[in-house]
Amino acid sequence: MMAGIKKLHDPEKKYSTAGFTLVEAALVILVGGALLTVISSYILNILQKEQIAVTQYRITAIQQALSVYLTENGAYPCPASLTEPIDTSSVINGDTITYGMDVTVGYGPLSPNYQNCSHASPAESGTYRVGASGSLPIRIGTVPVRNIGLPDEYMNDGWNDRFVYAVTEIQASGRISGGYTPYNGAIGINDQNGNAIVSQGSAPQPNAAHYILISPGPDHNGAFTAEGGQVPCNAAEPDHVNCPTFPNPNGIFLQEPTTGGNVANLFNDIIVYYGPGKGFATGIPSGAATIFSTKYYAVCPIGWTAVSLTLQNEQVPPIDPGKYMYCQKQ
Repeated sequence: MMAGIKKLHDPEKKYSTAGFTLVEAALVILVGGALLTVISSYILNILQKEQIAVTQYRITAIQQALSVYLTENGAYPCPASLTEPIDTSSVINGDTITYGMDVTVGYGPLSPNYQNCSHASPAESGTYRVGASGSLPIRIGTVPVRNIGLPDEYMNDGWNDRFVYAVTEIQASGRISGGYTPYNGAIGINDQNGNAIVSQGSAPQPNAAHYILISPGPDHNGAFTAEGGQVPCNAAEPDHVNCPTFPNPNGIFLQEPTTGGNVANLFNDIIVYYGPGKGFATGIPSGAATIFSTKYYAVCPIGWTAVSLTLQNEQVPPIDPGKYMYCQKQ
């Protein structure tokens, strides 16, 4: 053999073919599991934020659409059925209940129940009625998206459950003389300590909410799914009073901060409401002025005063006092 040539293989040298030891394999699994937990938590956090954003966006669109409907019809719509399956209609005792539609529309224009939320049968229409202080009941269902001009998917929140839409019945009964008035709400809202966020008082109730919109949130407690099925309402959870099927004799709902370390006791409903003490105060600076229709307001709303406006030392163009009035935020 020539000198200087190295051996390419030493048959006496031993090579390990055992692969990972148990300790090494356990370490890989431990590190991989930790990374998976971090990644999964990050993905879930992103999804949750997206679901909240979708819910809030749709709630804003619903509120705007309800405001337009009120302006055009002189009343809010009655809720739609919580139980009617997607794109179906049911005929019950001769009346037609349609997915996404105000339940009173199905009674037909010649029926005394047509556009009369106070008389539509709750049991037949997939809606619920709860009592309230005074003599003003509240009707609970879901958003009648097809009446207010929104896509069908806006009936559902970011978790694909149907929004809960509760409205003072008389405020959604446009065919009743004197049905809608700005200070005729019946819905009360308390915080977690039982303190009134929105008080009811005795009828007529100037500070009570006209309507309330509720997303059951990520725990789905008492929710109605997009298909019309129902998740059981767990009475042990703090948000159970917001379940549509909960017997709520006083018409008082719950709103509290979405906080707490114990998931079982976490309040996660998303709630908005509208009434004299809410809708005209939020986000409007003191001194701002706008026009209100005298069709619905005999005087300026609570927190507003009647004014004769001037703009750059010139009188604002006159308005018909029989139809409108200028009001300024206090």
